[in-house]
Parts: sequence; C-alpha cells; structure tokens
Amino acid sequence: MAVGRADIHFNFFGIGANAGDAGRSVPIEVEGRGLLIDGSMRVFGRHWFAGLRYYAMRSTINIDRANVTPPGQLPLPGVPQLPEIDLNLRTAGLGPTLEFDSRSDSFYPRAGEQFRFQAGFNGRAIGGRRKYQTYQAFYNKYYSLSPRQVLAAHAGGCYATGSVPFYDLCFLGKSKIFAATRSDNTSIA
Repeated sequence: MAVGRADIHFNFFGIGANAGDAGRSVPIEVEGRGLLIDGSMRVFGRHWFAGLRYYAMRSTINIDRANVTPPGQLPLPGVPQLPEIDLNLRTAGLGPTLEFDSRSDSFYPRAGEQFRFQAGFNGRAIGGRRKYQTYQAFYNKYYSLSPRQVLAAHAGGCYATGSVPFYDLCFLGKSKIFAATRSDNTSIA
C-alpha cells in the first residue's frame, strides 16, 4: 500500500507522436494525491503470484489556458493542447495482476527472471471520472557474470483504450514502480 502527494513541473509537448515531433512545448504543473493498494498471494507453486490492484488519484493541472482544448472542439494544429477534462481530474482503477518471480533477491537479483502482467479498469463505479482500460506487462531476466556483475535484459509493453488521460497513455520510456511486496521497475513501450 502506498499513499503519496506530488507537485511536478515539466514541459508538455502534447499528445501523440506528431506533437512530440513538432518540438513545441508549454510549461505545465501537476499537483496530485494518490492511493495505491496492490495485494497478491502465492498460487501455482513457489514462483507464481496473483492478486488485485486498486489505485485512485486526484490531480490539478496548471497550464496557460491558451493551451486547453474546450469540450467538443478540435485542438489547434502545431500548439500543444491539453483536454479541458484533464485540468481537474479524478481517476481510479481496479484490476488483476499476475506475476512470476524466480529472482535470487528482490533488491539485487543476480539470477532468475520476473514477469508481471496487470490490467486496470477505470471508471465511475470505482471512483474515477473517465472510463478506460490499461494493460501492462514486462519481463526481466538476470544473468550473473561474477559476484559483483549482473547482466539484465528487459522487455515491456502497454496497451490503453477508451478515454485515457494523457498521463496514463502508453509511451516509450514511461516508467512505473508497482508498490507491492516486491519492487518492480517497469519500462513501458
């Protein structure tokens, strides 16, 4: 379980590959609070775990109003635009998790492998304002080269559908940390 508060400042390039390619950005500030509960139990032998994950987040975004797209209007071409619904947003998701973990150690694995799949179903019924789904998976493999050297391989993927807020979209280099009994660093591509 994790509870947190964040105040993040960054440059927003817009939504989609074309927005990033344009090279134009606007400063944005996100203030948010969140709750994450991720519980799992051992199933199918020693290395398999299954569980349920719930998260809720409330965020307020400060951005120049010239970069906000009102409901029902198309974004201006060439200018980073944020949908108005994202300015004050509450999202909540509930979904299953499945994990295989044969790592030699959770904090400094020198051998073994780890796979994790999780799905999130977001909507009003569980406390959110937008209805969408996310599916994420990753695989890590560790090879011990010596007592102090480890070679690690990683592959990951993400799929999102529905009315997805910009911060839950899949994009290259996205990183998430799943708060559970084990720590997992996940790159989403």
